Amino acid sequence: MTIKDGDIVEFLAISWNDGWDFDHPSALLKPFYEVYEDGVDPDRIIDDVTGELCYKDNISEKDFKEKFKFFKSECKWRGWKIETLERVAKNRLNGGNMWKTKIRSVLYQKVKYFSTADPEVMDCRMLEEKKA
Repeated sequence: MTIKDGDIVEFLAISWNDGWDFDHPSALLKPFYEVYEDGVDPDRIIDDVTGELCYKDNISEKDFKEKFKFFKSECKWRGWKIETLERVAKNRLNGGNMWKTKIRSVLYQKVKYFSTADPEVMDCRMLEEKKA
């Protein structure tokens, strides 16, 4: 994923309780799919990814494909549906109550990237944020 000056990128992450003895699952749903199984909070996920994207060509097309392949296999193995995760996250951000107490948190951010003096590094600024 190549970020250019002026690009606006949307991020969406969710964490939920799934009956695990330790930790809980979390997932990045935008701008690409990635699963986290160690109790990572959506704030941390998005913070890490926005930072990664500041570096030129940091996430390749191959990386995207590998992340999505792993995400799909985890969803299948654990019985999660990508469409359901997306629907629940959007519902919660809009004040809905899908999955009631199962959701730990949902975070949406819209971030604008811009050039710096270093052509290999971008900077970014959050334009919008919604938490649930």
